[in-house]
Amino acid sequence: MKKFTLFFFVLLFCANLMAQKEVSSLMNIKAPFNTGVKTNDTLYPASALLPCFDSLTYYGGAFGYVSGNNNYGDKEKAQKYVNPGTGTVSSVLVYALAKTTTGTSSVKIYDINPTTKAPNTSLGQSTPVALSAVVVNNVTPYNFTTPVSFNGDFACSVVLPTGATDTLVIVTTKNNCYSNDSLTWEMQSDNLWYSFETQWGLGGVGLKVDMVIFPVVQLALGQTPIAEDNLISIYPNPANDFINIAAVNKVEKVSVYNTMGQLVNVIEPNENIMKYDISNLQTGFYILQVQTAKGIVAKTISKQ
Repeated sequence: MKKFTLFFFVLLFCANLMAQKEVSSLMNIKAPFNTGVKTNDTLYPASALLPCFDSLTYYGGAFGYVSGNNNYGDKEKAQKYVNPGTGTVSSVLVYALAKTTTGTSSVKIYDINPTTKAPNTSLGQSTPVALSAVVVNNVTPYNFTTPVSFNGDFACSVVLPTGATDTLVIVTTKNNCYSNDSLTWEMQSDNLWYSFETQWGLGGVGLKVDMVIFPVVQLALGQTPIAEDNLISIYPNPANDFINIAAVNKVEKVSVYNTMGQLVNVIEPNENIMKYDISNLQTGFYILQVQTAKGIVAKTISKQ
């Protein structure tokens, strides 16, 4: 692990303001894949469904940046995507928070080493983008001349600029708001891949973050659809006082039923992320019917 103390700068995006940001609109346009139909879609780290995704940040210090250029000579920063199916990547959207005006960067697509779970073989590289064209506090598209094919897990890597004073910083989630272990990787100066969690520490504990990198994909014909159920998350569960309801598509209505089928409550949040107070519910199990523009999903929660 690289030995130093990290500090961080936090950008707080409240749920109501996210719709005014490009990154929020990206969350809103994600939809389930349709069987037998080629569908353009944007993949997100699973943390995009968590309320903590509203607070985006970057970590750094005198050494430079964890998710960007630093004095350790890191060359690439990669985000892994699990179980995306089979298809092609036509472009990748990268959310940058800081940059210099000289130098260039690009994006690579990698398959995954089945043993180490790290990026493995490069499948394709985007057209270089001048840092002067990178948009700060917004997403910048990195386009591929020919769409890159993938089959199963893959990683999107941002190739950092190499000039002595060139800098590019990619936005990350806050620590502990992440998809899973070993989803964020970096290629160091020895050309080997290392996970963020093993290489960076915050308060003596491995850093667990996701980078805000969104690959735009097109699925192969006949691709198995992603069920709307997989695009809605409710937690904690069991819960005592409140639950969080997060969905890729805006939640239009939530109907709460007890185990006898009686309607207990109805709310109409019209938001992607909401907190629901269940402190007044009696102990037991409840069924939540969560309605989005894509359909209705039933989820069971336990009130303790």
